[in-house]
Amino acid sequence: MLTLDDAPRGAELPAAVLRHAGAPGGDHFDVLLAVREPASEDDRACATWRADADPGCVVPGGSIRVEAIHAHRAAYLALRELRVLDAGRGTVAPVRRGRWRMADGGAIELTWDGGGTTVVRPEAADRWRILG
Repeated sequence: MLTLDDAPRGAELPAAVLRHAGAPGGDHFDVLLAVREPASEDDRACATWRADADPGCVVPGGSIRVEAIHAHRAAYLALRELRVLDAGRGTVAPVRRGRWRMADGGAIELTWDGGGTTVVRPEAADRWRILG
């Protein structure tokens, strides 16, 4: 499983949030953070978390539950429309895209295309605190 420790220090890399509906286990958001510039659309370059909310919509001081899941293909970073997944896995739709970098104190700074920044700090293996 990829982790953020696999990313080069100081790098600013692609990020995306997808809405995953009709998934086994229930609807959720997938948060994808590339740990390297992807070599191709099929490159599984994205450390990925299943989240109960879009981190870009949570007020500072709030938190979201997250679960690290298998690395996702880079194609999902550029997703522009709803995609039906095979094998009864539901659909995914793009919510937001941008770039991420490691900030001071182990925080993750997400800068969204079209404006806005979200800063999260992992508090535990299953929880991120929204700092701003």
